[in-house]
Amino acid sequence: MLLDRKLYLFGVLLAVFSQASAAVAQEGAERRPRAVETVPGMPPVVDPGNLYRETAVGRFSRAVAGALSRVYVPNRLSDSVSVIDPSTLKKVDQFSVGIHPQHVVPSWDLKTLWVTNNAEERSDGSLTPIDPKTGKPGQPIPVDDPYNMYFSPNGRSAVVVAEALKRLDFRDPHKMTLQSSLAVPGCAGINHADFSIDGRFGIFTCEFQGSLAKIDFVDRKVLGYLKLSSGGMPHPHLPGRQYLLRGRYEGWRRVPDRPRSIHGGRFHQDWNRGARPLPEP
Repeated sequence: MLLDRKLYLFGVLLAVFSQASAAVAQEGAERRPRAVETVPGMPPVVDPGNLYRETAVGRFSRAVAGALSRVYVPNRLSDSVSVIDPSTLKKVDQFSVGIHPQHVVPSWDLKTLWVTNNAEERSDGSLTPIDPKTGKPGQPIPVDDPYNMYFSPNGRSAVVVAEALKRLDFRDPHKMTLQSSLAVPGCAGINHADFSIDGRFGIFTCEFQGSLAKIDFVDRKVLGYLKLSSGGMPHPHLPGRQYLLRGRYEGWRRVPDRPRSIHGGRFHQDWNRGARPLPEP
């Protein structure tokens, strides 16, 4: 009789333990990020919970093998780029580029660095290519107002941010010939951007009016604008489940990427007023 009772209690405990284990496993499965369906041509997201996992040590693309370890600094006042060796913190080279260089941007295939020379208040803007394996510049390519530049997530287009023209120019990623243009009239000071984790849309900052523009990169159209409550000069970072917005004179704030409608587009309206302090990524 005593043995039967012990066996019964053991069976009850085993059933409870099994149910608890199943519940924990189910909860873990529910919390695990689902696979991301990216736009055609975009590299797969290996870890949906960490978009940047493939940038860690030992995971770099083979395309960067042989690239020099250098820091390229655009000098707007002297129309040049300084080259710094980060191991010695010394300048090892300097060369002339186009008028008013603003940014140095890696190409989608990581084989070229592009200097964006927007030639403010002039019409002779250009892009200067740099070979990362030699650190030397090539011949500049005339381009309208290239204040900044990105590449579409699938690599099919370079996206020149023509700030003064309030326009995005989609260009061949190698020859920089124009494919199409998208006017963004409600975005004064269009500049920095980041993309959704699936590559379907981008968030661009409108620095001169403290707002954001959401761009559909599949159909290449403006989805809407969002005015920030605290103004400032926003800069987006960290695509994925949330964006972090950094005002030039503020800290960080979070913005989910599953927003609701506002101003004809789809943005999230319920963020905190003022910047929310967060560590820089």
